[in-house]
Amino acid sequence: MSRIRGKNTKSEITVRKALHAVGFRFRLHDRKLTCTPDVVLPRSRTAVFVRGCFWHQHPGCKEAAMPTCRVDFWGPMVASNRVWDEQCVEQLTALGGRSSQFGSAKRPVNHQSGPPGFAQATTE
Repeated sequence: MSRIRGKNTKSEITVRKALHAVGFRFRLHDRKLTCTPDVVLPRSRTAVFVRGCFWHQHPGCKEAAMPTCRVDFWGPMVASNRVWDEQCVEQLTALGGRSSQFGSAKRPVNHQSGPPGFAQATTE
């Protein structure tokens, strides 16, 4: 567990490269915002979260399998992550921003509207 990184994961770097290739400029891990998004697009007021499929249990993802051992520990842990995700999105929306979430399986998760060209950049 100590080798699981919270920043600069392969999935996050893939999303950043796609955004940069299309011409978006961004900030990384901006602590001025709520919940410290992975990528912030200041011009379009959009925050991008790259979520680990296991930790955030994305529906329909094969990488989001719940462990069969210590279910009493993992169940509440993963449930609290999902609640935290929802709170982050609500707080950003209240500030007048937009958000988008991507799973580590490199596919949109609960994809919300972003700036023009954002959807095509992140789905390639």
